[in-house]
Amino acid sequence: MNRNKQTAKAKKRATWGQWLMVACYLLFGAFFGILMVQTMDTASLNYATDGQVLLIWLALLVGLYVIFFLEIVLHEAGHLVFGLLTGYGFVSFRVGSLMLLKNEQGWRVRKFRLGGTGGQCLLDPPPIIDGKMPHVLYNLGGVIVNLIAAVVCFGCTFLCEDGTLVHALLVTAACVGLLFALTNGLPVPMEQANDGRNALDLGKEPEALTAFRTQLVVNKLNVNGMRLKDMPAEYFVWPGQESRSNVLIAGIAILCANRLLDGHRFGECAVRLDEMLADEPEKLPGMFRKLLLNDRIYLHLLEGESEIAQQLMTKEQLKFMKVMNGQLPIHRTAYAYALLAEGNSANAEWALEEFEKAAKNYPHEQEIASERELIALAQQQAEA
Repeated sequence: MNRNKQTAKAKKRATWGQWLMVACYLLFGAFFGILMVQTMDTASLNYATDGQVLLIWLALLVGLYVIFFLEIVLHEAGHLVFGLLTGYGFVSFRVGSLMLLKNEQGWRVRKFRLGGTGGQCLLDPPPIIDGKMPHVLYNLGGVIVNLIAAVVCFGCTFLCEDGTLVHALLVTAACVGLLFALTNGLPVPMEQANDGRNALDLGKEPEALTAFRTQLVVNKLNVNGMRLKDMPAEYFVWPGQESRSNVLIAGIAILCANRLLDGHRFGECAVRLDEMLADEPEKLPGMFRKLLLNDRIYLHLLEGESEIAQQLMTKEQLKFMKVMNGQLPIHRTAYAYALLAEGNSANAEWALEEFEKAAKNYPHEQEIASERELIALAQQQAEA
């Protein structure tokens, strides 16, 4: 009963955090709408024809899109700059689907998109010494830069006449910068922890700090071409159920399962996946849960359990797979599902084509090789 109460409280806190983020975006939307109306009214009264007012309206919408993009760039650049200043090394920098990475062969430009993220800056961490490692500035660097941009843009509004397009764009930029800083910096409980929450948790939980560093190190090895199955076992220590309530520690559990899958240790992998999927929903962000379910569906198909796979392939899971288009494991499972559950060779061929499109500019060649092996096993299962 106690545990049920704790679960209910955790779920309530996460829901509260999500609603706060939604409220921030709704307030910004309302403010931007009012700003557009005021700017166009001022323009029509003072100097603009109807055609010019329409152009101003379009310019504001385009400007909003550009400002959001620039704030994403500034946010990720903040992580990069403050990370480098505190002893981290460059590994990869992504905005949208465009990724710049550095490995042992040099600099590379690749395409990679992760649904639900506008960008990502992953660095090579310094060592943990006496239980400590710099992490606050790296995690909050994006928030700091967004705040600086907001202050600068707000200050520049005093240099422009009210009601002009330039004034409206500067006000918009200041508000978007503040919006990014709040939604990424407020350490509120949410399904997917933000920068502020990570910085707070890392300062309180030594195990979370170790998990944070481990994931960055594994990413660096991955970028340098090492497969999960070949990485040192010390990075893949299975965390207990209570520890997995922390998202960063749960990330280690996911890496453990992925390593077993890469090593074709399917029985062990299935046990670990089932263990994580049996955790309370609020312990594992929805995106992670659906990625794990994607792998579990594949293993059911490989085990000849197509009926179970069909039960797990819900409308919600299918919708998620469409959103995550470009992720190789998604295309691999889609291929296996079409072949082994649906018996639809046309859908299987289409999924394979989508896999090859995604693989063409995929940043991690060893992951391509791993996923091709899993696809080949599905083909063998279909031919058996």
